[in-house]
Amino acid sequence: MRLLSCAAVAHGLFASSGRYFARSASKAEPVQVELQHVEGVYRAPTGLQIGTPGQRIPALFDTGSFDTLAFSRRCIADCEYQTDPGESFSPDNSESYDGVRTGALRNKTLQAKTSTQLIELTFGQGSCVCLPAFDRVQVVGEHQQVTAEHSMILEGVWAEPSLGSILDLRVTAVVGLGKTADPEDKLAPLRLAPSLLEKLEVEVFSMCYGPGEDPGYLLLNDPFVNRGEMQDGVLEAKVVGHEHWGVNVQGIEMGGEKIGCGDGCVAIVDSGTTLILLPPKMADRILRQVEELGVKGDCSNADLLPNLNFDIEGFNGTFQLSISPRAYMMRLQSEIPGEKVEETIESVFGSSALEQCMPMVGADDTMTEFGPMLILGHPAFTEYVVSFTPKPTPHHSIFFHKAHQVPGTSCLDRDAKGHAMVRTPGSAEFRRVRRSAIRLPPPGNSLHRKI
Repeated sequence: MRLLSCAAVAHGLFASSGRYFARSASKAEPVQVELQHVEGVYRAPTGLQIGTPGQRIPALFDTGSFDTLAFSRRCIADCEYQTDPGESFSPDNSESYDGVRTGALRNKTLQAKTSTQLIELTFGQGSCVCLPAFDRVQVVGEHQQVTAEHSMILEGVWAEPSLGSILDLRVTAVVGLGKTADPEDKLAPLRLAPSLLEKLEVEVFSMCYGPGEDPGYLLLNDPFVNRGEMQDGVLEAKVVGHEHWGVNVQGIEMGGEKIGCGDGCVAIVDSGTTLILLPPKMADRILRQVEELGVKGDCSNADLLPNLNFDIEGFNGTFQLSISPRAYMMRLQSEIPGEKVEETIESVFGSSALEQCMPMVGADDTMTEFGPMLILGHPAFTEYVVSFTPKPTPHHSIFFHKAHQVPGTSCLDRDAKGHAMVRTPGSAEFRRVRRSAIRLPPPGNSLHRKI
């Protein structure tokens, strides 16, 4: 990934019935936020405001984490954010900020006084230290916005230099849209407060990423999702885990070859992870097929690759989640060796060429009590509009709706009945991704994660 909260990566399951709906699901007005694609990262430059008056902070929206993390202009040690300080959060300029003020930060006894407040977050790229606080948080769309008063935030007051690979893309906040948090993690007492989704009273939200260099979109209070009418071509999955947006995978197939998960796997549907993460042997089988085709460095023949198919457990059996090469292949660009993420990517891709056509697939051997853990990252959100229902009425659901589009439209564009528009084959280039911007989970292979 991915910038991931310190919360343990515990995972749920889900099922499917093939239902999707084209009638307003929520009384709240929809809020649509454009997510600009920048070298593999989808950022909302004006989609987040924190404080009073509101400070616009470039943000990532992440279904795999739970907190609103905002890097601060102030620091408790020698550190330098590799970004415009004007785009970082300034607590001193917010009338509604409720937390540790600058005077206390400069006090040498801060660590002793606030030892239970300082939180270390570990990301795939490195670590940062945060102070829990509360402030006014707004998600701002083109025509509408929603506001959460006195919402919990994590103020990032120190970051390892290795996090610069994300920060220098002018991203200084991560907004967690995860289902719930692990009640045993370090922030459990603070999570007695409602999450941002709860504070905003969001009943349903959708996300998708455009193909190639096209933007993605977040749509809060999506009017096309409702548990009341049927719509063809959309797959509904019931979330049965306690913490993450999860899916039970019964098998993976590519080009007629069984890749794995015949005995069951658990996957997280995570907008904040760049790659599809699989156990190493499964990832190797996919890489071998790509190598056997002889994919060119500019991806000009990558469309000849087969789809990558996941059999997902449903209410009445399984359904197939099918991801095309246009969604799971990338033009990987290398630039700075020696970064923390470099070793992980090198072990998977086995090359240091400046630009390669590579599958968006990585290796991770984390286990759960339900079997190996997978993560369905950006490719799933490129192939599908993915909709989530934070409120269990009567249960949590995830909907997958094919995210086809015609040139000049967005991945969220639909006709009057809510059907996705049809994309012209080959209408977009393969996505360019900077190697150092690939977002991965925190290190911790061979760990057992509870569901």
